[in-house]
Amino acid sequence: MNQSPTSSPTPPSRRAAQAELETFQNGVANFAFDLSYALLALHVDSQASATLEAIFRENETRAVIAAEFPLLARCDDGSTRGDLATLRANYKLCLDSYGKYLAVEHSTLELKSTLERAPIIRWDYDRDAHSKPHSHVQVTAHRGAASHILSQLEHPTPHSFQSLHIPMGAERFRPCIEDVIEFLIADCGFCAGPNWREVIANGRTKWRRLQTRAAVRDSPGEAVEVLREMGYAVELPESGEVSERIDKLRAW
Repeated sequence: MNQSPTSSPTPPSRRAAQAELETFQNGVANFAFDLSYALLALHVDSQASATLEAIFRENETRAVIAAEFPLLARCDDGSTRGDLATLRANYKLCLDSYGKYLAVEHSTLELKSTLERAPIIRWDYDRDAHSKPHSHVQVTAHRGAASHILSQLEHPTPHSFQSLHIPMGAERFRPCIEDVIEFLIADCGFCAGPNWREVIANGRTKWRRLQTRAAVRDSPGEAVEVLREMGYAVELPESGEVSERIDKLRAW
């Protein structure tokens, strides 16, 4: 009598890995959706050449999201032109140290002129930075006073202003893409899409709520103290008080 072969059950460790991978991929999809939503603040009907791409490493909790968005300027006759500058965004995504939440490993936002290779302004975040601030901005500019000061300080590249990494709030308090987009619209004067203020406000609110959660995980004791001051009843877990992640609080 022939017996049909039976498939062996999937080991628990493999099931856990599959569930983790699925959770990660869903998180990346949500992140890409939020990025697309933020870029609506810059969207104009005639705009058709924006790109956004998500690339996953096969069977790994690693992904890259890249977007490029030509910025439109309004002409005197009411038409628009898109040959001046572009906004580029690149995010490398992973799971955080808990293996539970989506995290940004590295991100770069660039305001780039179509006339030069170097970006005008670049906002960078590097989760594992050592010799520079985790979150910083670099500006390509030529300024005599700044170069003079750097020369007197014997800086290795006094005439290269973009070599300076200006700190921007470390890991938790760095600017979000909505901050950059509002700068491009409100300060620089690039064209805005309909309801752009609402788009920016909604995206920024969501970002800051997520960052608040991350900051609480870094310093749960401070969160407990503030909540109790506000009248909340907070109980410690059975395992005891959770330690601060002092490395996160002290990071540049």
